[in-house]
Formats: sequence, C-alpha cells, structure tokens
Amino acid sequence: MSHTEYRELLVFLTGKCNMECSYCFVDRKNFRKINPREKNFKEAIDLFLNSPGKEKTISFYGGEPLMEFGQLKNLSLYARKKNDSQRILNITLSTNGT
Repeated sequence: MSHTEYRELLVFLTGKCNMECSYCFVDRKNFRKINPREKNFKEAIDLFLNSPGKEKTISFYGGEPLMEFGQLKNLSLYARKKNDSQRILNITLSTNGT
C-alpha cells in the first residue's frame, strides 16, 4: 500500500479521434495508434484507489475517449465498485462533444 496521497489519475484512453483539430497533439499519427489495454487501466485504478486520501478524481482524455465508450463505461463502473464508500470519487471526461 502506498503512503503517498494521489489525488488525480489521468487516463489516456485512446489516441483515436473523429476530428482533425490543427492545434491538437493527437493529430500526430503515432498518437492515433495508442490503444492501451483495459487490464492495465484496472491495475492503475487499483493502485490509485489504494493510496490515502478522502477525495479522488479519475480523468479520462485522449484523442476522443467517447470513441472507446465501452471501455470508458467499464472502467468507470470498475472504479466506482472498487472505491471506498467513505471517499468521494469524481470521474471526469475531456471530449470534443461531437
């Protein structure tokens, strides 16, 4: 168990995106190929939620995280299930809204 208090876990869910914004770093072709595995995210969530602290935030971003909606939903439900009922868990999402 970690004794360090981690407050936020940033999850780069996917490099896929349905837009081609000129200012976005995901526009580079290598980022579009990034598609981490759900198992790795679950391990990171476990480590994060096992660290001390009364409030935690998991932030999903990417490319467009909604392009991996199934995985996004599974990981959000997994985190809620694993969370200590005495702790506040915020789940946020950065999306282009399309």
